[in-house]
Amino acid sequence: MNNQFSFCEQCGSKLSENSKFCAACGWKVPLGEQPQENSQNMGAQQQTVDNSQYAQVQQTAAEIPAGAPAFTGSYTTNNQSGNYNQGNAYQNNSYQSNPYQNTPYQNNGYNTYQGRPRKSNAAVIAVAVGVIAVIAVVLFFVLSKSSIKPEDLQGAWNGTLTFTSITGAQMDESTKQEALNRAMDLSIHLNLYKDETTGNADMVIDSSDEVNVPVTYKNGTLKISYKDDTGSLAFEGSVKKSGDEYKISGTVTGEAQGMKLKGKWNATMPVREP
Repeated sequence: MNNQFSFCEQCGSKLSENSKFCAACGWKVPLGEQPQENSQNMGAQQQTVDNSQYAQVQQTAAEIPAGAPAFTGSYTTNNQSGNYNQGNAYQNNSYQSNPYQNTPYQNNGYNTYQGRPRKSNAAVIAVAVGVIAVIAVVLFFVLSKSSIKPEDLQGAWNGTLTFTSITGAQMDESTKQEALNRAMDLSIHLNLYKDETTGNADMVIDSSDEVNVPVTYKNGTLKISYKDDTGSLAFEGSVKKSGDEYKISGTVTGEAQGMKLKGKWNATMPVREP
């Protein structure tokens, strides 16, 4: 039986002669005395469908939010094709209400700020302990020096004087080494009084004659200027209290008979009972 339909009413595809089903969409061709569709009218119908689909693409593109990633693509219908640039990539002409809802925001460094790296507890504790130790040492020296008053130093001190450098001496090397290695006896009787930073001392170096010399004491430092007929010496030392003794240790510089002298000295005195 001849088919009275030239085109499929479902999809508009052209039907072959005597076909009972549309080869494109499977539409069953009805049997009856229906008039044959004019091919020109069916072509117009197909054009209407194509135009409707193209209009849908245009409307979908107009609904895309501003700022969405741009996309350039093409469209094709049965009877016409073209290019479009609609501002986003939406396959099959489908538009999602939120084009970003299925795209996880990548870690770009702006939304993962963790703040400055925190130091470990061990590092913080080590720094704190170091600071406390430094403060303790400074306070110890300051308090130990300030606690020793000038009148506390008054009395007889005994110690030694040793030269560590002798230059410009007209002596042989063996004599020079003997002088450097010899610890000479040092005897000092300090005369310092309450609330006074200056005083005097009777000093005897080894077997020399006793010489009265000026003395100054300030901020835990004692200075003595020694001078006799053979030369001069400048003593400087730090005063500390250690147990039941006061101790002085420091350096000495001077000259004698054309020689430049450098050395070290120390002395002790028992702490007096209050």
